[in-house]
Amino acid sequence: MASQRQMPRFRQQLGVMLNVFDNLWHQATTLDFGPSGLCLSCSDVPVVTDQLQLKVLLPDGRVIHMLATPVWMAEESQKLGTRDKRKVGLRINSAPEAWYQYCHQYYERLRAIITAPEQASLP
Repeated sequence: MASQRQMPRFRQQLGVMLNVFDNLWHQATTLDFGPSGLCLSCSDVPVVTDQLQLKVLLPDGRVIHMLATPVWMAEESQKLGTRDKRKVGLRINSAPEAWYQYCHQYYERLRAIITAPEQASLP
């Protein structure tokens, strides 16, 4: 099945805090991300359909605040003895320019690795 995404996605784990407007912040980790959306793995987020507030922690320590809407949710299969996890696909509704710059810079680093792997590295 071909991807329906219009923008590329990158497989890097970033820490995320999300608020489902219940005044509780929940921890999650990105499975992949891109300029238009994120896929998160989280263990304590209820099923939601409303817009979420996100805080994404970048490797350089910056925190990016954005708004996103869930597009899909699925249960992740986990090993015995661990908490159930949920995958959540999010469409970004509003993000600052710093998010788009980070995605662009990450894409350029990936391209450099593909074209000259001995000279490039990812964070």
